[in-house]
Amino acid sequence: MSKTVLIAEDDKDVRLMLYRMFSNHDYNVITAKDGRDAMRILREEGFPDLILADHNMPGLTGLELLQEVRKRDPDKAVKTILATATHMRTSDDVRAAIDHVDLMLAKPFDYDKLIQLVERLLQSEA
Repeated sequence: MSKTVLIAEDDKDVRLMLYRMFSNHDYNVITAKDGRDAMRILREEGFPDLILADHNMPGLTGLELLQEVRKRDPDKAVKTILATATHMRTSDDVRAAIDHVDLMLAKPFDYDKLIQLVERLLQSEA
């Protein structure tokens, strides 16, 4: 059975590239155009196996999204990745990310390495 990945990314081109990449590696892929859209999807469809969220999104940031996921999934069944093109603004942001995120990635990232990291993360849940 293939794993499900939710991609929350406000950049349409990056979102499409990630969709294609994960689909080509036999993942079920759900995309969200921002954090609020991702929350709507989670309410309607339940939790995926992994969430990849862009940190800098309008309305609800990736970190805010993943903090909410952790509140609803305290056992950390959902693996989480936060992608950011900028440095975290404060040490509080970094501490919050560490508490709510399994992996942080700097953008731009190598897509092949991203797949390898995701596969390792998902295997570690067993």
